[in-house]
Amino acid sequence: MHPSRVTWSRAAHALHADTKSVMTTTDRLKAMLDERHERGLAKYKVTVDRTDLTPTQWCQHAIEEMLDGANYLVRLKDTVNEMALRIAYLEVENEDLKEQLKAKGNQ
Repeated sequence: MHPSRVTWSRAAHALHADTKSVMTTTDRLKAMLDERHERGLAKYKVTVDRTDLTPTQWCQHAIEEMLDGANYLVRLKDTVNEMALRIAYLEVENEDLKEQLKAKGNQ
């Protein structure tokens, strides 16, 4: 399973686990950061406290992560726009159907 799906699932579960103690956004982010740390440690056997990378290499890693994030955001934006168009279409179709029903009722 994709790591972000697991993280989101954990955060969503924590949000809805007990409605009396809903996690704040900051708490959800902390939980996600902790989970990401654990996952990275298990996968790479090192933390970001490692000292074997140069500042330039750290920058390169950050650039690659930001590019991945930009890809996700563009895809999300496209999905939201597609959903908005679909909703607008359904609203028009709904109004048309209401008018048709109203016209049949007046006959």
